[in-house]
Amino acid sequence: MKCIAVMQVDLRTSGLGTRSRLANAIAGQAVLRRTVERLARAERLAGIVVLASAEECDATRGLLAGTPARVEVSERLVAPYRELARSGRAWGPDGWRGGIGGLCWFDEEMSAGACAEAAKHAEADSVVFVSAAAVLIDVGLVDAMVAHHEENAEAARITFCQAPPGLAPAIFSRSILEELDGALQPAGALLVYQPDQPQPDLTGKGACYRPASVIIEARGRLIADTRRSFERVARLIELGADSWGAERIAAEMVRDDGGVVASAPEEIEIELTTDDPLAGRTVLRPRGGMVGRRGPISNEHVRRVIEGIEGWDDVRVVLGGFGEPCLHPRFGEILAMLRASSALAIGVQTTGLAGDERVDEVLFAAPADAVIVGLDAATPETYRRVHGVDGFDAVCGRMERWARWRVDRRAVRPIIVPEFIKSTGNVDDMEEFYDAWLRRLGVASIRGASGFAGQMEDRRVTRVAPPGRVACRQISRRTMVLADGSVASCDQDFSGSQVIGRVGAQSLAEIWEAGVMGRLRSAHRAAEASREFKDGAAWPRCAACDEWHRP
Repeated sequence: MKCIAVMQVDLRTSGLGTRSRLANAIAGQAVLRRTVERLARAERLAGIVVLASAEECDATRGLLAGTPARVEVSERLVAPYRELARSGRAWGPDGWRGGIGGLCWFDEEMSAGACAEAAKHAEADSVVFVSAAAVLIDVGLVDAMVAHHEENAEAARITFCQAPPGLAPAIFSRSILEELDGALQPAGALLVYQPDQPQPDLTGKGACYRPASVIIEARGRLIADTRRSFERVARLIELGADSWGAERIAAEMVRDDGGVVASAPEEIEIELTTDDPLAGRTVLRPRGGMVGRRGPISNEHVRRVIEGIEGWDDVRVVLGGFGEPCLHPRFGEILAMLRASSALAIGVQTTGLAGDERVDEVLFAAPADAVIVGLDAATPETYRRVHGVDGFDAVCGRMERWARWRVDRRAVRPIIVPEFIKSTGNVDDMEEFYDAWLRRLGVASIRGASGFAGQMEDRRVTRVAPPGRVACRQISRRTMVLADGSVASCDQDFSGSQVIGRVGAQSLAEIWEAGVMGRLRSAHRAAEASREFKDGAAWPRCAACDEWHRP
């Protein structure tokens, strides 16, 4: 079997839509050249093909002069599903699979048509797809996965690995690439649950190459296409990762997870107002009297948040909190401000009950990347039971209108995400909800109910927290800005009882990196050492919380 490595080059824009860093140097060598030279150490490849546009072909050849890579011109580098994959993957860039729609890292960059043509020109049976910015691609995994692919070629025409993006390739037979090209489908769609064609997850089949557990457990993007991931791989290379194998790289990532904190969080949730059409009625989310009155947030507070993420191209911003963002009197202005910022993606968490077509036009004009709608039911009766109002048909009708608008306007964004909080009051609707909205919109979200650190009635169906406590993952990744400008320790603190700073009084970096938040992280690291959190007096919300395990 002949397997060639293929990578696609864009010297202007990355697969996630950030600026390309392929020509940028790490330790004196350009990212693209590093990737090719590392990949060239693999023993089971029949060649390395680098695809570039006609406009960038000469520049690409210049970057790769003297390497064994063959640079070819392709006019099919932009896949028809690129914008959809980009918008969905923006919400899960650190995982091999995830984000809205559950696509995989290779869907960000790979054009099935371009790869199929490269395989045809080379008379190759399969393509080993590698991100052009995967400077730490592990050749041991490459060779092992090629061998695995050859052994399972009859049963599985795709081979993937549960590894951090950039550490391992993905392998596709030429025939499956041609079929994907004809169907205009991203390769990751092969791994997504289809309600009308249910099958076991491919992670338990021959298509999945199983690496060491430390590799599976590691989290973090090793594709050098955002500031955060570029700095991560540069830090690892400075430590000596050029000569490390995948297991040692993954072990270092596990050790650093939560310990290396950048000056901006990965995700920021901003509460615009605590006004809400379900206040005092819904039992699934804290609303109304238990939250208290805050906001509406000022444009100046939002501007200070935007200043805090300047220079960071991978920060996700969600307009949500403990109220209905669409009820903010300047909702459109705020959404436009965020769209003009460096934020990678913008989401709006809504009940679907507030606003009218003018608000809907704002969502499409900005546009928001995702609109997450708290439906939580598959029938009007269940909706009434968990939310206390007859709003099911109105919310579903609004999502149907948005779906028609997307088709009529040929718009990819916003992605419409019906959400279901699994609880004792609606669990019987879960399967019907999930299958119905996957059929209709291709996406649906389910997450577990929360007791919000003992502040709400516990309506969880199953407790999933591991028996041994570790440092909370959220406090190193996400932050919550409340509508009065205060910054809560996390999204479990709807009452604002653990405020770590105030937007405007301090910069976002000062709030996030040090001060009160630094002391909170130190308390969690001490708790991790003892496997329990004892400091209930200083951090009462953390002491009562069992959501610390969430990714």
